[in-house]
Amino acid sequence: MDHVFRGCSVALKVWNFIKVPFDVLHSFSLVFTDWLRINLKSKIMLSGNLPWTLVFTASIWHCWKWRCNSIFNPGYEPPPNPHHTILQFSSEWLDANTVVNAKPTREVIQVLWSLPTLGNFKLNVDGSCKTDSWKICAGGLLRDSNGAWICEFSANIGIGNIYEAELWSLFRGLHMAWDKGIRSLDIECDSLSIVSLIAQACNHAHPLFFLIEDCKLLLKCNWRCNVSHIYREQNRAADHLANLGYELPLGLHIYESAPISLSSFLLDDEIGRALSRAVPC
Repeated sequence: MDHVFRGCSVALKVWNFIKVPFDVLHSFSLVFTDWLRINLKSKIMLSGNLPWTLVFTASIWHCWKWRCNSIFNPGYEPPPNPHHTILQFSSEWLDANTVVNAKPTREVIQVLWSLPTLGNFKLNVDGSCKTDSWKICAGGLLRDSNGAWICEFSANIGIGNIYEAELWSLFRGLHMAWDKGIRSLDIECDSLSIVSLIAQACNHAHPLFFLIEDCKLLLKCNWRCNVSHIYREQNRAADHLANLGYELPLGLHIYESAPISLSSFLLDDEIGRALSRAVPC
């Protein structure tokens, strides 16, 4: 291994071209393990704000790559200026990982549930999944343009994942609204993934294809429907109904009147109480 990374002709060319920093130059005369340890723990920064540890690691990787190519591909020649390749690779790696690891700037905004426009109705739906047991439930409620409660449901679905729970909440909510004779409906869901699934074509191989298509068929019925994404702070009533499903037997449960535990959420929505939400700038 020492020969591959320090002694062979490919490695010697790399280290001669890369201009090893003076502070670690002595390590090249030490035993292999000490050489590795010193260079991998170095705090030296090169021009372009490149850490020497990154350039050193990239150099080792390219030494291995080029030597293997020389052995298994007769006629292969390493690049004439190996340091250019290594420094470019190191710079690109650093840029990519700086972007990935950087925390996006966020700002706090105020969000609230909003009334549907005059003459329209609003359906809020939500799904819930307990990852320790994979039990899933769904919930949703209908309100008119004054914010008045019309009806709502909770459903204990059984075992599944969060996407199933969210889709079942949409499917059950649409059925409930249609059965109530509503023909102009705004639907809100706090799962952006589900909103996207409904908006685009679905591959037949998708594990939830049939449930997705059932929701789309309902949306295409003879009524006006608009599905949009909201933040979970705006969807607390539906979230509460979904979580109530865990306390109920399996199946769909339509409420004759709003549960007492829902009263505070309904009141907050009715009076337009705003909640804080951190969002990317």
